[in-house]
Amino acid sequence: MRSAKALTSLGLVAALLLSGCGSSDSGDGNGQQDKTKNLADGGTFTVLSATDPGALVPFDNIQTPGVSLFKYLYDYLVAIDPQGQIVPELAESWTVDGAKATFQIKSDVTCSDGSPLTAATIVKNFDYVKDPANKSVLIGVVLPSANFTATADEASNTVTLEFDKPFGFLLQALALFPMVCGKGLDDPKSLSNSSSGSGPFVLTKATAGVEYELTKRDGYAWGPDGASTDEPGFPDKVIQKIVTDPSTTTNLLVSKDANTAVVNGPNGERLKSSGFTTTQDLQGGIVMLFNEAEGRPTSDPAVRKALILGMDRAQLSKVVTQGLYDKPGVSMTPSTSACDDSAAVSAIPETNVEEAKSVLDEAGWAVGADGIRAKDGQELAVTVPYPSSNPGAAPASDLLASMWGELGVKVTQQPLDEAAFSSTMFASGNFDVLGFTELAVPFQSILTGWLSGPPPPDGINTAHINTEGYTTNSQQAVATAGDEGCALWTKAAEALYESGDLIPISILPVRWFSRLATFDLSIGRIVPSSIRMHSE
Repeated sequence: MRSAKALTSLGLVAALLLSGCGSSDSGDGNGQQDKTKNLADGGTFTVLSATDPGALVPFDNIQTPGVSLFKYLYDYLVAIDPQGQIVPELAESWTVDGAKATFQIKSDVTCSDGSPLTAATIVKNFDYVKDPANKSVLIGVVLPSANFTATADEASNTVTLEFDKPFGFLLQALALFPMVCGKGLDDPKSLSNSSSGSGPFVLTKATAGVEYELTKRDGYAWGPDGASTDEPGFPDKVIQKIVTDPSTTTNLLVSKDANTAVVNGPNGERLKSSGFTTTQDLQGGIVMLFNEAEGRPTSDPAVRKALILGMDRAQLSKVVTQGLYDKPGVSMTPSTSACDDSAAVSAIPETNVEEAKSVLDEAGWAVGADGIRAKDGQELAVTVPYPSSNPGAAPASDLLASMWGELGVKVTQQPLDEAAFSSTMFASGNFDVLGFTELAVPFQSILTGWLSGPPPPDGINTAHINTEGYTTNSQQAVATAGDEGCALWTKAAEALYESGDLIPISILPVRWFSRLATFDLSIGRIVPSSIRMHSE
């Protein structure tokens, strides 16, 4: 289940309704917030998170909560800035020529244990993840395969990556590849309760499911645009508390026991009038996946078409985002700054309940005395799991059941916690329709193993999708950069929508509320080097 940790942002009810570049807008109702006003040196920045970050070994975790934590502890060759642009981090410059890329590494970068981080250190990271014995989740998710070589020129402090074929999203992928250094790189498993990176913080306490404490590194001065921990207002510590209940989160903010948290639902109304600054951003998308395995009712293309015709995506979008977004989704990957594939949604039919009924009639699904359709003795009954971690998913599921009930479809709703939903999504495939699935995906190629290829146990294509237009176009698109590659990704998405394999329902929005602290966001996540503390 190598890719299981990659796609899901489950438990993070986060991300917001701006542009697909992950831009943000901050204000307290009285205009833009002044991030330089009343700066308070030192102090503790306390952030509340609905989901535990999971495994602390960076090579073993690519879930959104884990990625968010790693940004505090580790540096990356490049970063994605709040405007969605690729900017230098450990690499001060680079060149990409087809399947080959060369990076000039910054000098004087040190690891948290005092050892230097050099080109050789970075190559050692790549060699570790490509070793099949280490089973790193970064291969097949962040990087398309282990078919590459990494070499270091220590004299010039450069790293050269050479793949077997071009990879159009290489730079975006490297912004998700944390560089371990020092003692942790010699023994990565030791990172299960500590950190060993060149980032602005070190992990000093870890209590899974409860709290994580991070302490500032003095002398850090090599972040994007020269970001430094010596800047006025930079916190001495970061405390991340795991709080799963939205009401408890709101209470902790109001009682001044925390500086910031994502609050997307009605609880946010309590905070709007309490002196909190709101920052909105887009973290990903919400989609619906149809299982085409033999024996499933959704293996019938007519059923999939009718179910799509019979739902109002705009209504579902408004409910699942708890009123934050009232338009239907336009992409599986709306937060990507790399490729805009929104033109593909033209392949999704408009809501038409009467046409949906006709499609089912013509396919032989007849309405019975109880109002439920059946064919060849089989009821038209679908099981719809959804993530209970999103407070908007339950009412959205109720609405969906009502819409499909009007067609004569029996709907069984199945709320699942984070672990169970992830297992269903990537391993068991025990669903007919995977409802309101949250994807925090910064580039399209991350999804290919989930939407094509072998099903479990050999792969993670739990929906048994075998759409030639998607497979062919996505394979070509992975190796194609620029506008030509984006056009191929759009064709790939269009093929999925035409076949009724998957459809976008909404965006995945985040609405951060904060007090006495400011920060920037990149794809819905806090940029650690941007955090500043403020006094009353």
